[in-house]
Amino acid sequence: MHECLDAAFEVYLEADEDDTDEYRFRLKDDNGRILLSSSQHFLTEAACNETKRRVAYFGAFRDFYRRETAADGKFYFNLVDDADPIIARRIDYFDTIDAREQAIETVVDFIAGQSLCEGYHLVEHILLRPMDYSGMPAEDDCLLGICVPPDCNTCGGWVDPYSFRATVVIPAWPQRFQNMDFRQLVETTFRQEAPSHLHVKICWVNPPELEGFETAYQAWLAETAKARPDPATLVPAQKRLIAALGSLRSVYPETRLFECVEGEENVPLLLNHSILGSTS
Repeated sequence: MHECLDAAFEVYLEADEDDTDEYRFRLKDDNGRILLSSSQHFLTEAACNETKRRVAYFGAFRDFYRRETAADGKFYFNLVDDADPIIARRIDYFDTIDAREQAIETVVDFIAGQSLCEGYHLVEHILLRPMDYSGMPAEDDCLLGICVPPDCNTCGGWVDPYSFRATVVIPAWPQRFQNMDFRQLVETTFRQEAPSHLHVKICWVNPPELEGFETAYQAWLAETAKARPDPATLVPAQKRLIAALGSLRSVYPETRLFECVEGEENVPLLLNHSILGSTS
């Protein structure tokens, strides 16, 4: 989760019926008003943070707000994820459907607005090459993955993963990055501005993947920035970074299959640019 949105969450301890302290969270706007609250208690802060990340991602999409009607006829809503369990709730009841919709729009706009402070990471592969560290055994070196089929023919030029190659890591969840045309513009801009001999790989990642990558990347940066990096620290840090890079997979907005009905306008399913959902 990006630090700008993370600052809007308040995590606190609450004693349960068995007097066990458990974690909960609230999402507050700039005026301190509670927009969403956790729908359950968490035994660990890590579990609480994981659900916060899901709220930060799914909360930017209107379709994941489940509209409900209370027994007294008032209206309320909860936030669900792609598996449909409730991950956050709004502890408010509204007299009209329009008031509820306006409240949902306020939450969506707030989460999307906080996500506008996103950035990206650029990693030059040549910086991850094995180095000659005195006293470190060769088997401790970790190499970027290569593609060498049994017949030794190259496949797309990825025999050398180091020379003239870089990876760009970008958060996928901000609202404007759900627009595939805007994503295409971002990717085109990166490739046009990069040196012509440089191959740029672009990864659009979700919050857990970005957090895992940033943790490994920051540890590696901190050690390499030293005048004399400690090989005993740098080599394991580089291993974790290479593993994190290799695990990144681009995520895309979900698209569903539609019946071919004349006159209907449906979002096309593009290979390598869509996640196939259920049939609509």
